[in-house]
Amino acid sequence: MKDVLIKNIGNRKIVFWGCSIYQDDKNQISHFWKEVIKKEKLEVAFCVDSDYGKCGENVKFHYELKNQKEKYYVIVLCRYYEEIYKLLEEYGYTEHKDFIYVKHQPVIIKSTYDYIDKYNNRIEGRLPQGGEIMFSGYNARVIIGRNFKFHGKIEVRNNSCLIIGDNVVVEDASPWLVSNNGYCTIGSGCKFKKTGLINVLDEAKLIIGDDSTFESDYHFSIQPYTTCEFGKDCMASNELSVRTNDGHTIFDNILKDNVNSKVEISKNRKIIIKDHVWIGRRCAILYNTYIDTNCIVGLGSVVKGTFESNSMLAGVPAKVIKNNVSWSREKIGNYVEDNRL
Repeated sequence: MKDVLIKNIGNRKIVFWGCSIYQDDKNQISHFWKEVIKKEKLEVAFCVDSDYGKCGENVKFHYELKNQKEKYYVIVLCRYYEEIYKLLEEYGYTEHKDFIYVKHQPVIIKSTYDYIDKYNNRIEGRLPQGGEIMFSGYNARVIIGRNFKFHGKIEVRNNSCLIIGDNVVVEDASPWLVSNNGYCTIGSGCKFKKTGLINVLDEAKLIIGDDSTFESDYHFSIQPYTTCEFGKDCMASNELSVRTNDGHTIFDNILKDNVNSKVEISKNRKIIIKDHVWIGRRCAILYNTYIDTNCIVGLGSVVKGTFESNSMLAGVPAKVIKNNVSWSREKIGNYVEDNRL
């Protein structure tokens, strides 16, 4: 988006549409644009809104933009409304040349091979019939390996990256999301049964190793700035819940401070699951968890902490109940040295 602005703004001043978002210093989108303006030494003229009640000295009604495209370059911060898009066109503005709609009308792609659009979103590889990719930002990248079998919907937002390996099966993504500056890699040979939800939120990272499998009703909640990694050949039963942070802010009333979701706190909240880990039905894996190779997690466990390899753990909270164990995907298997990872 920054490149579009720099290429087209010329000597014009910036007008923001969406005053409440622009004035919110904690809003990530607002912060991004303020940093761009500062770095590029640009000038903001005022904000506009379609609500008379919000208008005042520095917030004007959108009619001020009519036939003023030679003076102003407009950045629309609010979510997509077709009426705003049509108003700007009616006032003589052309998308990208005269305005940026940060949350533009979603672009939905169904069944394609090697795709790129005017927002610099791209698909590299073949998207099969039965599923769809929804681009709702700029500069997103989706890389698809060979023989991808996919039903459902995946939304990708600004500057996000989704990499899907060879021979991946996703039976029903309902839906998946890779949000702003998010990163998600699904290794080759992974399988996801019906139905499941993956949310990789702003600045977060999810990596799933080759040949890992997930039964139905999985739920990954990869919160902003956090990291989750699964190794190779992991196996999770139904109703897996993975959460890398609390999801809402918690305050310490004595310190009067945020104790769980500041950026510096979130960056240290991780889930690391190494190769060949079997997770039983209806388990919850919480942040600050490390599970080493060849472990077994019993049904209904709530897991948080560090667990050494070749362990069996279970309970609420989960504890090691047996050491020196191995496991196989076979229903009735014989012990082989290959099982002792």
